[in-house]
Amino acid sequence: MKAEALRQFSRSVLVAAGSDPAEATVVADVLVWCDEVGRPNQGVWRLPVLCERLQRGLFESPCHPHMELKTVSLATLDGRAGQGHYVAYQAMNNAIALAKAEGIAAIVVRNSNFFGAGGYYASMAAQTGLIGIALSNSFPKVRAFNGEHPVLGTNPLAFACPAREGEPLVLDMATSALAGSTVRKQRECDSPAKSEAAALEPLGGSKGYGLALLVEIMSGVLSGGGFSHQVKSMYENFHEPGNNGHFFLALDIEKLMPLTVFRERMLTLMDWLAASGATGEVKYPGQNRWEILKQTQTAGVQLDDTTQAALRELARKYQIASL
Repeated sequence: MKAEALRQFSRSVLVAAGSDPAEATVVADVLVWCDEVGRPNQGVWRLPVLCERLQRGLFESPCHPHMELKTVSLATLDGRAGQGHYVAYQAMNNAIALAKAEGIAAIVVRNSNFFGAGGYYASMAAQTGLIGIALSNSFPKVRAFNGEHPVLGTNPLAFACPAREGEPLVLDMATSALAGSTVRKQRECDSPAKSEAAALEPLGGSKGYGLALLVEIMSGVLSGGGFSHQVKSMYENFHEPGNNGHFFLALDIEKLMPLTVFRERMLTLMDWLAASGATGEVKYPGQNRWEILKQTQTAGVQLDDTTQAALRELARKYQIASL
């Protein structure tokens, strides 16, 4: 189906569930972008739980995030318990504006909710010629290295920078052995329980543990918001907001060197990467996403049967024309 039709449907469903229309537009765009670039676990598959939380008043909407400048390029942002996708979008937009004025900017966010794919927000910076970093904590389901009980979230880390024109390098990864969305999707498909256990391990043992702690500290401890056991599951806790924290950084490359020079250097690096293996096998992070995007722009977004059934149910529930 066409991405724009899916975007409009998603927006309509979110509004019907209680979202402010402007916020719904942003959330729908983030979700559909994930489907367009081959990240369906962060796409419209999330609509049912997002709508349920809206209906229960667990997302404040409209939320009016409040940013407080601490210096000319350092700020805190209170998400006011809003939809995490919208709060994150606003935070990165502010970081980009500050970085273009001051060269670099960091914004720590508290009182937010699940924000989806960090790569979307990091890409926002990269598409404007900046380097972007996006971090978020999540509710505990990952053991510490040598630990026995979950104390950290899957704590995603995303980095993006300009590369090929319109196709930035985007690293977007969980700091656990499997992303939480992957585990949940496998549960949905009745995959073996061992997959759930694998996701409770930090990625690469002590190294992933260290990265997860970095994310937890920068997005949770530093923000003054929720961290570790203070962050709630959006699928299992329907009594209170998620209390997630985020961290966003934007860096203006032009303040260090001409963007054209940076791109030339990046292209050289990517050529060396590509030449290091068999033809077509070595790609830069994010390259597959842009290749998939080109396909979906022509053939439309492909949704699995389970997701299509869930969207039909939402259409029935909110009396919206089905796709």
